[in-house]
Amino acid sequence: MGEVRRYLHVPQVRAAARSAVAESIRRVRPRVVLAHSLGSVVVYEALHAHPELTVDGFVTLGSPLGLPGSATG
Repeated sequence: MGEVRRYLHVPQVRAAARSAVAESIRRVRPRVVLAHSLGSVVVYEALHAHPELTVDGFVTLGSPLGLPGSATG
């Protein structure tokens, strides 16, 4: 849970994670992104923050997306 707390409450950590994911998507240009748990939140936020980045599919596993009280829901 420490990683989640740091991601949600330390702006530099959140920005760095989103930036790293966005740069990876920009460089690799995957058709589909598969993400698990907190990674699904990071990818979701990175894609939302960078609408120029597009993927055909975004698959999440064990994701908190959409849960009441979650970072994005």
